[in-house]
Amino acid sequence: MPLPKNIENEAKFAIHDPAAFRKMLRRQGARVYPAVKEADYFFDVPRKLLAKQDKLLRLRKSPGGAIVTYKGPMRQSRFKKREEINIRVADFRQAWDLFEHVGFKGRLLKEKVRQRFVWRKIPLFLDRLPFLGYYLEIEGSDARIVRTAKSLGLDIRRAITTNYNRLFNAFCAAHRKDFPGGGCPEFSFRSEKRAQQ
Repeated sequence: MPLPKNIENEAKFAIHDPAAFRKMLRRQGARVYPAVKEADYFFDVPRKLLAKQDKLLRLRKSPGGAIVTYKGPMRQSRFKKREEINIRVADFRQAWDLFEHVGFKGRLLKEKVRQRFVWRKIPLFLDRLPFLGYYLEIEGSDARIVRTAKSLGLDIRRAITTNYNRLFNAFCAAHRKDFPGGGCPEFSFRSEKRAQQ
């Protein structure tokens, strides 16, 4: 059954002390869900027609199954705003094979560990990413994002409106000399572990 079609509007905030942040949310009565590891794969045709149109077709693998997501071009907004359509699928491998049979090629986009909280009826997502650390994602209207950030003690002027891959590309550019051949490593925990050895 399709998940709701909506306009995604979100902002991210770097969280430098995730343990203290979780403790604060629990103290304020937030509902806490188990952290889950997710792997996101990006699909496009060989000439990257989707990417050239600022569109994204993603297959997400997580312990609960898999989700196919389409994201439209970014819209003019104070935060990160774009159309999003999600479809839950039962079989990750079959979804992958279907995309490849119709001409799409997949590659790893990123891995992350995501923990969901519901705080004052507002869903919050605390993400741990390879190389980048922790980020909190708040979704909703501009007013809700501003109000929630303020209530959580976050500086709205530090809101990040780009996506994780652009953050990772900026990280790679800043640390190019630290990686073999000067290239960007895979955006995965395995790659992060190798870099730390």
